[in-house]
Amino acid sequence: MYIGIAARFDLVKGVDVFIRGCAKAYETNKNLRFLIAGDGAEKENLKNLVSELGVENAVTFLGYETDMYGF
Repeated sequence: MYIGIAARFDLVKGVDVFIRGCAKAYETNKNLRFLIAGDGAEKENLKNLVSELGVENAVTFLGYETDMYGF
């Protein structure tokens, strides 16, 4: 199952909260995959958080997405 978020990587968008939720959900269901579309100033911090939480194999950063319907 895929779960995703599309947002500007800014503190007010709460992408870090999404990532923490992903990690919690992944603990109980290893079949989950998480897609994160977007870009911004917090990109490196968010990638570091994914690594710290140990969910690198479940989270994919897609970059800036222009086709929201396709996402």
